[in-house]
Amino acid sequence: SAVEAVSFGMRELFAAIGRRLYTLAGVMAAVATLVFLVLMSQPRLFTASATIEIDSTDRPALGERSEVYIPPTEDSLIVESEVGVVASHSIISRVIQSERLAEDPFFNKALRKGLFGGTAVTRDEGAVRSSVIAAVEKRLEVRRVGRTRLIAIEFKGPTAQKAAAIANAFAVQYIAAQTERRRAQNARSIDWLRTR
Repeated sequence: SAVEAVSFGMRELFAAIGRRLYTLAGVMAAVATLVFLVLMSQPRLFTASATIEIDSTDRPALGERSEVYIPPTEDSLIVESEVGVVASHSIISRVIQSERLAEDPFFNKALRKGLFGGTAVTRDEGAVRSSVIAAVEKRLEVRRVGRTRLIAIEFKGPTAQKAAAIANAFAVQYIAAQTERRRAQNARSIDWLRTR
């Protein structure tokens, strides 16, 4: 009958599992060990954040107060474009230089110890720079906070202190770049006024 066939089939299945029990246990132990080793080899990362407010009103070149109304849609576009500026290679490069990240093996693979103790093969400077930029970019998240003029900068680093220092460095370098841009605009305006 059908019940006996199913019963007979189940007995054969359990007998086959019993014969291969040690093999199955060995495979499961090997997989568990492999998963454990992969998880342990992953670096522990800490996340820190910094927030900056975007001044979406572009003041006149000579610092006079402007009473220009900026519609909300344009304000939104300005803030969204500044998110891209904060995450740009230009700002990342400034942070790499200010925080000396190219000298840190966590970010610069060329400085990591090789399998047998020596350092890894050093590539040309351009490749190393690109590798460090990619490593920083991978751990960086820049986003607008809701519908505000705030930008959140989050960074994942090897220590809480390093992550906080780098997140803050992004804010500082963005503000410094904006200040330099405005000074250059002021200088061009003053030169233009002098030539009149």
